[in-house]
Amino acid sequence: MDNTELEFQMPVFILHPDGVRLDEIRAQFEDRSEFTQFYVPLNGQQVNAQSLWAGITEAAKIAAQNEDDVFVICSERHRFSEHYAPATFLDKIVECRKRGSEAIFFNIGAFDQIVPLTSTIFWINHLICFDFVVVFRELLDRILASELDAGDRVEDKISALTDYMHVVYPFISNPDEKSVPGGGLLERIRRGTKQRFELIKFVKERFLPDYDGKKASELAELSNTYVREYPNYIGAIEHFLSMGKATVSDVKFISHLGTATSAQRVNRIVVLVPFYNVENYLDECINSIVNQDYSDFTVIFLDDSSTDNSISKIPDLPNCRLITSTQRSYALANIYMGLCSFDFKDEDIVVIVDGDDFLRHNQVFKKINYIYEHEQCLLTYGQYCSTTNQLGHCRAYNEEEFGNLRELDWRASHLKTFKYSLFSRFVKLDPEVNSFRNSTGSFFEMTYDVALMTPLMEIAGFEKIYFNADIVYVYRIHENNDAVRDIALQNSIATEIKFRKSLAALN
Repeated sequence: MDNTELEFQMPVFILHPDGVRLDEIRAQFEDRSEFTQFYVPLNGQQVNAQSLWAGITEAAKIAAQNEDDVFVICSERHRFSEHYAPATFLDKIVECRKRGSEAIFFNIGAFDQIVPLTSTIFWINHLICFDFVVVFRELLDRILASELDAGDRVEDKISALTDYMHVVYPFISNPDEKSVPGGGLLERIRRGTKQRFELIKFVKERFLPDYDGKKASELAELSNTYVREYPNYIGAIEHFLSMGKATVSDVKFISHLGTATSAQRVNRIVVLVPFYNVENYLDECINSIVNQDYSDFTVIFLDDSSTDNSISKIPDLPNCRLITSTQRSYALANIYMGLCSFDFKDEDIVVIVDGDDFLRHNQVFKKINYIYEHEQCLLTYGQYCSTTNQLGHCRAYNEEEFGNLRELDWRASHLKTFKYSLFSRFVKLDPEVNSFRNSTGSFFEMTYDVALMTPLMEIAGFEKIYFNADIVYVYRIHENNDAVRDIALQNSIATEIKFRKSLAALN
C-alpha cells in the first residue's frame, strides 16, 4: 500500500535545540503526506531534562488545543529506517491501542522489564532514551498536569505517568548519533538493546507460540548465546503476573532453559560485602549472593565492628569468609582491607554489594561475566532500583562528560564491579591510597563509591568502562543510609574528592 491509499493525518511535533539546522529532519518528512509537522524549539543549544520536558509539554498543549487524540513527538535526530511503511505504522498504532496503549515507542535506547505481546509488539515498564513516540490523549492530560522536578529524567517521568507503554520492533526510527556527544557509546547501547529484542522475539516464538492466539513458526534449538539474557524476561513475566495481565501458563518456557549452559569462559568473581549493624537486612543480602547460579565465586564479608547480631548471620560455607575490623573504620577502609587480604588474580572480577542491599535475581553473576567477556572492559557500573521499585540516579557518561568526570554529578553507582588488575594499577600509581583518605590521612567515612570508583574510572579510560542498563541491584533506603545520617558530611567529602587532581594523567 502506498501513501496515496492512506487516509490519515498524524500530527508530529519535532523537538529541536534552538538554532540547530533542520534541513535533514525536514527531508525525513518530505513527501510523507501522512504527517502534519509542527516544530517546537527547545531553550538553548544544549538539551537537558528541563528543556526537553518543556518541549514535550508545549507539544502536548498544542495537541490539546487542536483536540488531537493521538500525535507523535520526535527529536531532530530522528531518521526513518528501512522498516517504516505508512500502512504498517498505522496498523501498529491501531493494534497497540486495542491493547490499551497510552504511548507507543518506535525506537528506544534501553529498557528494564519487558513482555512480548506479539512478535513485534512489546510491553515495557521503563525505558531509557527515545526519539519517536506516539502519545494518546490519556497520557497527554497527565503530562500537562505534571512538572519535572530538579534532578528527574524525562524517561523516568513518562514511565511513572503510565503503565501502558508499548514498543514496536523492528524500529522504524534510527536516530542520527553523529551530532550527539558520545554518540559511539549510545550506538553501542542501542546495539545491545536490539540484540535483546531479537532474543525476546526468539523466546516468544520458540516457547510461547500460542500466546496472544498466534501460531509462530518453529525455530532452531535454543542456543547458549540466548541463555545469558533470560532472567530479564523471567523478571518481566513475574512483574506482569503481579499486575494481573498474564497467566501462569505464560512462563512455561522457563523449564526449557534450565538445562542450557554457557560455553564462555567463567571468570572468578570475588564479592566484597561491607556492613555495620544490618542484622535486619543481611539475610536478604546473603541469600541473593550465595544463591547465584554461577560456578566460581567467593564472598568476603567485611564487618565494621558491628554491635548487633549481624555476624551471626554469616553463613558457614566453603566460599564465604569473614573479616572483622577491630574498631569502627567505615566501608571504604574495610573494602580496601578486603582487597588486600585475599589471593586475587588479575582476571578476577571484584563485585561490591552493601550489606543492607541485595541482588535482584540469581543470574546477576552470569550477566556480569558475560559483559566482561564480550565488552573487553575493566570496570562496570549500572542503574539500580529501590525496594519500592524507584529507579536510581545512574546513567551512562558520554565521552565528553567523562573528560570532566570530577566536575559532574556522580552517576557511577550500583552495581559496581572492576577487574582486580585495574585495582593493582591504581595501587602502583597511588601506593599510599591517598585517593581514599581525607586531609588528615584517615579513610573517608562516607561516599566510598565516589572515592573508590573515580580514580579507577580515570585509570581505566572511557573505552574500557561499561554502563549496564539492566537493573540487577536493589538499594535499600533506611535510617542509617549516609544521605539520611549525615548528608552534609556526604556532600563535603564529595566536594573534596571533586577538587583533587585526576589520576588519568599519571596512568
